[in-house]
Amino acid sequence: MKMSSNVVRAANDQIFLEVLPEVEAVEGLSFGRALATKLDAEFYKGKILNVGAKVPKNYEPGMLAVFSQFAGKTPPTQDIYTKIVFYQNLVAFLKEEDMKIENIIPTQNRVVVEVNRDNDYDANGVLLAGSDPREGEVLGGVIKTYGPDADAALQALFPVGTKIYFDPYVGNPLNEQIRVLFDHDILFAEENL
Repeated sequence: MKMSSNVVRAANDQIFLEVLPEVEAVEGLSFGRALATKLDAEFYKGKILNVGAKVPKNYEPGMLAVFSQFAGKTPPTQDIYTKIVFYQNLVAFLKEEDMKIENIIPTQNRVVVEVNRDNDYDANGVLLAGSDPREGEVLGGVIKTYGPDADAALQALFPVGTKIYFDPYVGNPLNEQIRVLFDHDILFAEENL
């Protein structure tokens, strides 16, 4: 039985979101909007419709959020595509709908990292053989911003702009250049001596 999204109310520590469609583009030309599928995206963008009573106050209706495609459950709504997601599964908020690094605000103790891919490509931008980040021992990047609950001692030791290294399997890759990971996923940093 399908229901209107207007009658769904998140309970406890859950958030009810409208999953936002992605703009399809081929060679820079937009071909309208389509829902991302589980095969072509690792995350969804959504607009918070309502929140449960146990969700922290900084999660408000109308905010744009990023979450794993595998997070939560899909209620049987008839008018829009929606998800019910545990609030701690939201990876980041967005200032605007586009996925530019300056628009991403990590949640909880997460960190936004601009992944260093300089050694993965040749001068023509072609991916070099054997440069799959999952095959390497560590992946590097630069800290762009910390979430509100990130460890203060870590932030003092590794301020924004520090080059850090982490396991290639951790975090949420939002695209080839941006990854959101937990602060405890940082293995070490490169010091400027």
